[in-house]
Amino acid sequence: MRSIEPLWLRGLDRLLEIILDTRHGYLTQALGKLSVQTGKDYAEAFRELERSRQWRDQAERSIFIALEHAQRLNENLATDPAVELKGLVYRFRDYCRAVFLSLDHLQRTWVKAENTQTVLTTMYEYLYELYPPKFPSILLSTTASE
Repeated sequence: MRSIEPLWLRGLDRLLEIILDTRHGYLTQALGKLSVQTGKDYAEAFRELERSRQWRDQAERSIFIALEHAQRLNENLATDPAVELKGLVYRFRDYCRAVFLSLDHLQRTWVKAENTQTVLTTMYEYLYELYPPKFPSILLSTTASE
């Protein structure tokens, strides 16, 4: 069997920074800004944001467990390679599900914010400050060999 490149799985972990963490950042700022502007507490929106973070953490755990399965397969430490491969595939499935559910809760956060214009403006300001300074280093770390 061909070895499973650990860098692939680490890249999936770093992908969470791009597709989830940035959204968590600007939505947190936007909800804070909206709270000050309107006097509302946006508790439901913050709950959705927290649920998204919980699913993000689950995605990260799934990738780390998948990496352990991959290492056992690569180093021929598995007493039953089929069981390790199955574990790897199941953890990858769990990762995909967790990312999807995290994104779903982010969408719900947008809806509960009830002010698309403020969220969009905050998003653009946040991303303007963040990228390109951080994106090239993230991309490089996922494509560079160890």
